[in-house]
Amino acid sequence: MRLPKAIIFDMDGVIFNTEVLSRRLWREVFAEYGYDFTDTTYKKLIGRSMPAAYRILAEEYGPELPITELAEKQDRLWQEATTDFVEKKPGIHEILDFLNGISMPCAVGSSTNHIEVEERLALNGLRDYFDVVVGGDYVESAKPAPDIFLKCAEYLKVEPADCLVIEDSVNGLKAAKAAGTQAIMIPDLIPASEAAAEGLDFTTYASLGDLQAHLERLYG
Repeated sequence: MRLPKAIIFDMDGVIFNTEVLSRRLWREVFAEYGYDFTDTTYKKLIGRSMPAAYRILAEEYGPELPITELAEKQDRLWQEATTDFVEKKPGIHEILDFLNGISMPCAVGSSTNHIEVEERLALNGLRDYFDVVVGGDYVESAKPAPDIFLKCAEYLKVEPADCLVIEDSVNGLKAAKAAGTQAIMIPDLIPASEAAAEGLDFTTYASLGDLQAHLERLYG
């Protein structure tokens, strides 16, 4: 691995254990309306902006799907579930403390709207670890387009090739590849084998702790 000069974290599924929660809420809402919501469908949504997710769901289920009503109900449930503390991924504080200790610039690059990213990081005591936060509404095209990671690199004043992106989704890894960054996958709901089948270039670590151990060897 080329020594990175900055690290960009995805948020959901990397910093917070929220993909499981989001999937459960979508399933509940779809079931209430008589629809089956599968893992295959949800995987297509991971890493995407909400407008893109709505388009995918409309394509999957057809024009008769009451997508606006479903999405509004899911969003209400989501906001209720995430207004307080959210479960963090194991090892996130430790790796951020390590990176802070070596003065590594860090960013969050998420397809979620910027204000929600800022609020969730702050509420859970993580905002001060990051020099830059970029949400999906900061760019014209969210993941799998490269815009979010390119914007992070721009704000960090680091070339994309010198950035390391930490992702859990195929869409995020596609965005990293398109941006020309290095990429690490820490699998959450999507196994690394599915991302590898897409022909993407990335390294896999089982956990943030394993990644931290690797970075400690690089910078030790």
